[in-house]
Amino acid sequence: MSELKIAICDDERIEQLLLSKFLMKYVPDAQLYCFPDGKSLLADFNAGQYQAVFMDIYMRDMNGITVVQEIRRIDPAVPVAFTTSSTDHQSDSRMVRATAYLTKPLKEEEVRQFLQTVQEVAQRPKAPGVMLMVSGQKMDIPLDQILYLEKKLFAGTSVYLKDGSVCKCDRMPELPEKAFCRCSSAFMVPLPAIRQVDASEMKIDLSGGTKISIQKTYLRSVMDAYDRYIFDQMRGQS
Repeated sequence: MSELKIAICDDERIEQLLLSKFLMKYVPDAQLYCFPDGKSLLADFNAGQYQAVFMDIYMRDMNGITVVQEIRRIDPAVPVAFTTSSTDHQSDSRMVRATAYLTKPLKEEEVRQFLQTVQEVAQRPKAPGVMLMVSGQKMDIPLDQILYLEKKLFAGTSVYLKDGSVCKCDRMPELPEKAFCRCSSAFMVPLPAIRQVDASEMKIDLSGGTKISIQKTYLRSVMDAYDRYIFDQMRGQS
């Protein structure tokens, strides 16, 4: 496996050492960063900084579910494995899009399987993204996770994600060329999120059932942009 940067967040030093031992067996070139609590990890965390995060749930300052909720605001895509002595939070882990839920005592084979998934993700070509500036901090959001953007007068730009969360930007981000269409003075929509353009109703149907109205002056440009996108997809271009 290629070199990885992996964060381990656990308030028990013995658990950090045990997990590190497993990791060194399967990814001996990995760089491991251990944190005793969620606050110290979040203080050090930036989008794209780590290729994997192992997260304890029961910690003294803030629980692991809350920490990962904050991580998802910064990096929606980093693989996360919860490590815990309880099975009570499996539904919570799915809500924050955890890749794995590992119960203690950790099983070496389950750790290995998670690492295999991490390596597969790390080797994929990076999907186009949008760099957001949120409260002075940069966030790189993959294009395929964005549902739409809304520019609000005197209130910056809100980026609505497919998981239901919202990122509020200091200003309108730079958008990948030919990846978005403008459907009104306020709304921008990524072409991959469109399921249908309803010209008669002047609406765009998005993933998950969301509908966005199209201003009449933008209808032709929306239809042309979506037709080009579909044509390129049929030709195998992204």
